[in-house]
Amino acid sequence: VQVEVLASPHLDLAASASIGSSTRAGDVISFNFRLVNDGAFTLHNVAVTIAAVNFNGYGPLGTVQCPSGLTLSPGEVGECTVSYTVTQQDIDELGALVLTADARGDYGAGVYTTSILRESNDTAQVLIEPRAELTLVKSSTTAAISAESQAIEYRFVVTNLGTRTLHNVSVDEVSFTGNGPLGSIVCPTTLQVMAPGDTATCSLRYTTVAADMSQRQIINTAGASATIAAANSNRTVLAANTSARIIVKSSSGLNEFGSDSLLTLTGATQVSQWVAGFLALFIGGVVFVTAQSRRRL
Repeated sequence: VQVEVLASPHLDLAASASIGSSTRAGDVISFNFRLVNDGAFTLHNVAVTIAAVNFNGYGPLGTVQCPSGLTLSPGEVGECTVSYTVTQQDIDELGALVLTADARGDYGAGVYTTSILRESNDTAQVLIEPRAELTLVKSSTTAAISAESQAIEYRFVVTNLGTRTLHNVSVDEVSFTGNGPLGSIVCPTTLQVMAPGDTATCSLRYTTVAADMSQRQIINTAGASATIAAANSNRTVLAANTSARIIVKSSSGLNEFGSDSLLTLTGATQVSQWVAGFLALFIGGVVFVTAQSRRRL
């Protein structure tokens, strides 16, 4: 009795990525391919191919690296790899990088013929998880005012500290304790689009009025916002509000504490001042009494 064994070739492919997620442009991903000859024929010129339509990254994909002339006997394992550098467009527009690869190899069917085996494909995925962060720092070159019609210059420094591009960045006033009309915030056109790490400076001018002189300080609070183009919709990013405080001096140049700057008295400071005052009065009284006694003598 003769038993005919119908042997067949087979090549198994498993694709994976070196990282599970990417948060910023410049991340380097290594896509790895594990090839297993789980058939009955020796396979020659084993290779991995990736069609352009099977990778959604916006940047150029590297060349697949496999051992030259890779041959796999039944049961043998081989490995190939390809690298990719994440682009800013990937971060801004994609939810994940998806790559699908195909494996192939040649096998000999008899002495005179050779067939091409295109067998198995697999997909690897890397999630895109960017961070959106906007900061605002407000300051003024004016430390104090002492009269009306003085100009106060405000500066607003906006920074994209996240890893994705921000659009339509704006700086807005939240509150202002001055009594006169506040000017408009002037920002550069670069604020329309800010790449990660970008910084822009806006400015604002205020001219004091007489009513400002009756208060201790002028407080100006502002905030900033931006939008990001998410996968399916726009989303708003907010910066924490920040304030600038300007000291108001009296016409004499001294504030209510008798100094040229705001002074917060602690308990220890107040006690020290009271003791000093008491001693001064006491010594003065002793001197006065002594003088009167001498006159009587």
